[in-house]
Amino acid sequence: LMISIDAGTKACHERVKRVQSFDKVWANFKRYSDAKPDDYSMKLCTKYVIVPEINDSEEEIIEFIRKSKENGATRVAINVYNQLLNNMDYKEDLLQHLYNLSQCFKREASRNDLRFILFPNIETVYLRLNKPFLD
Repeated sequence: LMISIDAGTKACHERVKRVQSFDKVWANFKRYSDAKPDDYSMKLCTKYVIVPEINDSEEEIIEFIRKSKENGATRVAINVYNQLLNNMDYKEDLLQHLYNLSQCFKREASRNDLRFILFPNIETVYLRLNKPFLD
């Protein structure tokens, strides 16, 4: 099960999703987590899509990872808003910012014993900067 929550705080979630569903989404995710048998290896994943100038901060990512762990996620995924990569001319500073955010995401996932998943749009950032996916 993968749910794209895209924020660690209620205010940011409402800006990204344009609805007031933050508490309900996390509560439903927690219900899935609590319902799985202890011996079942159900993969519960939360997804974070970076939306420029809305949820593109390390603080928001750190809170997202914390809430993911707290609510029973076993893995976390990161991606970049599709329109961003489709419309940008790959400016170095923006690519570097996205790379830094993905490294923060990866670091926090590791600290919280969560498996980290890179989606293809984030892989594009790594390729453009000639950075290895795994380090």
